[in-house]
Amino acid sequence: MRISKTEKGFTLIEVLIVVLILGILTTVVALRVSGFLGAGTEEMARTQLSTLQTALSSAMAVNVVDAVIPGTVGVDGNSMTPTDAESCKILDSSSIEGGEYLHAYIQPDIKGKWSWNEQGIVIYGQYSGGGKTYEYNGSKWTRVEE
Repeated sequence: MRISKTEKGFTLIEVLIVVLILGILTTVVALRVSGFLGAGTEEMARTQLSTLQTALSSAMAVNVVDAVIPGTVGVDGNSMTPTDAESCKILDSSSIEGGEYLHAYIQPDIKGKWSWNEQGIVIYGQYSGGGKTYEYNGSKWTRVEE
């Protein structure tokens, strides 16, 4: 096949310039999107805290008590298993017959490590996800540098 002098094509320089522009655009988009990766970790930690706090408040309200047994659930960001929840007695047998356990008020897939006091207030939390770890000290969240 012969190419006539009237037919035109792209030069190597033109193709390289287009590839360079596409590369720059790809880099800009990738940098903007990467800023969102892992951004939901702190929000998820706050959600886990809220879920646990609601469970403790519900247990106290349902059983009409003003104190629970202080406790801790979860270890190092792992999911709480039903065994963890069952071993976590929140109301003793003097409050209600046989006592009451946290698993009756919360799904066993809560993640993180959490502690609460006698008033049923979460006083400590640690949650890991997306390569980030956040700690709650009873009043504010801080990111833990690894």
